[in-house]
Amino acid sequence: MKIINPLIMLAFGLLCLSSCELGKDDREATLTVTLVDYPSDYEALYIEIKDVQINYTLDREEGWLSLDRMNGGVYNVLEYTAGKDTVLASGRVEPGTIRQIRVVYGYNNTLIIDGVVQDLTTFGNINFERDLIHNVNIVLKEGFDYDLTVDFDVPQSVSTYEEFAETFYLVPVARLFMKATTGIVKGRVVPGARRFVSLVKGNARISTYSNEQGEFVIGGVQEGIYDIVVSSLCEDCEVEDDIFLHVTEDGIVESRLKNIEARAEKIIDVGEVFFYIPDQGN
Repeated sequence: MKIINPLIMLAFGLLCLSSCELGKDDREATLTVTLVDYPSDYEALYIEIKDVQINYTLDREEGWLSLDRMNGGVYNVLEYTAGKDTVLASGRVEPGTIRQIRVVYGYNNTLIIDGVVQDLTTFGNINFERDLIHNVNIVLKEGFDYDLTVDFDVPQSVSTYEEFAETFYLVPVARLFMKATTGIVKGRVVPGARRFVSLVKGNARISTYSNEQGEFVIGGVQEGIYDIVVSSLCEDCEVEDDIFLHVTEDGIVESRLKNIEARAEKIIDVGEVFFYIPDQGN
């Protein structure tokens, strides 16, 4: 009898645990907020960003939700030009339509001109934690990942006046851009059974388990070309390599469906993936 490497068994057990979490996550969406800017004449502009919040309602007072992972701090926004960006916040959120987004700015803001540091003054009627709200209409679908880009507009955000030539005022102005970055791949293992299913691209692998009917859904898939691999541990299997199945050196039976194209914000249904081990009857 062929001895199965215990590390392989452990790996399958750990992947089972991750698949349980993946099933839960597929009922949510992932939102990542990044900061970018375009060049200006200033040497540096340091802006304090404290929080990023979303609201599924139009209520300006209630319903605000902060993202789980917030990288609050002081950012030199002029560093994030020419394709560079930085992640401000990210988190898993409920599917639905976001009506408002609020970037919460702090008061620790400075401008550097010709090597001189200038403090930035805010207008007295501006409350950064309440008033700088973007009205949006962003639909988040379950299982997809989304990127929200905050494009900070330095020329519009910083101003001065002739009568107060030495004073620079800050009222942050930014444009928001949203795009979906991942898709979903689903299908059905035939005959129906609980199987280990992976999307494979080079060394990258995203895995889950099919249900008892053989149905599987894999979310959070970056655009690209993948193979779908259905796997099962098998002791003393007599399966020979054929058009459907082969046995690896570790005693794993695999069925592979090649060249599946994943696309952002698309659900790709690959249909039936054949997996049948004759000597085991399944």
